[in-house]
Amino acid sequence: MKQTISSLLALTLLLSIHLTAGGFGTNEKRKPQLLKGSDGKEYQYVICTAQKDGSYYQAGKRLKNLLGKDFKTDTPLASAETTDGSRQNYELMNNGVCNVILIQEDYLAFLEGKDKSFFDDKSVVTLERTENVQLIMRKGASEDDLQSKEAKVLVGLINSGGAVSWELIRTLEKGYAKSKIINGDIDISALSDLERGKVDGIIRTSHLNPTHDLLAQNIEKMKGIEFVDFDDSELNDEVNFGNGSKPIYRVVNSLIDKGIIYDTTVKTLETHVAIVIDKEKMNKEQKNKILKVITQNSNSLF
Repeated sequence: MKQTISSLLALTLLLSIHLTAGGFGTNEKRKPQLLKGSDGKEYQYVICTAQKDGSYYQAGKRLKNLLGKDFKTDTPLASAETTDGSRQNYELMNNGVCNVILIQEDYLAFLEGKDKSFFDDKSVVTLERTENVQLIMRKGASEDDLQSKEAKVLVGLINSGGAVSWELIRTLEKGYAKSKIINGDIDISALSDLERGKVDGIIRTSHLNPTHDLLAQNIEKMKGIEFVDFDDSELNDEVNFGNGSKPIYRVVNSLIDKGIIYDTTVKTLETHVAIVIDKEKMNKEQKNKILKVITQNSNSLF
């Protein structure tokens, strides 16, 4: 993964030198702007997604296929690149490596307060696809227990969905900032660590679907841990991405177990997936094409 990103950065620097030297002169502004993918080939769209086994990468591949090919050369217009997730996608777009990124909308809210210039010359398209910030703790515990300097919170890998959500949550509710952040995989071993008291809580951000979510199924089977309601009024702040203010999170009742007689639900913080387009790295035709493709297929990318 590191080699792939390093090669992308190196290729981008070479392309930047070419542009500065006059590769795209004044008379050529109407030509498509091209970026190099990790394979060294040039594309009109380089889409940064997430890890290969995740839903963001699959959505990026669908978007790539929908954008089609150059009818003159019969070559793909887009490349879908694997990354570590939302935080790295932001960094890669800032470095000019990609001109399209998939990103959690709650992380965009964090950036709105941290780096407003990021939104200059960008288009943000919010999809219907939801992501849920989930809290897993030992039975009998509550979210308030994490507002302590003794609390240890596992948030996943450093660029994971849970990590970027927790970064924003700690900004919105300062009490959570007292806790210690633990980075690592959220898997069966992590659930055992929680049950044994090695960590006090797990923050996980994902599209919660208990039918296909093996980790959620394992949580329901374990005796000492459970999903805990995440219902903090301090997390209802609003943010404006240029198309009106709206709450960062919506507290929703999420299904975690489909029962024979009744269902089990838990309160989670709902956010959405967004696609950010860097208009500075596209000509008008490129920009209009991808916005049209996303709009027409927003419900079928995931």
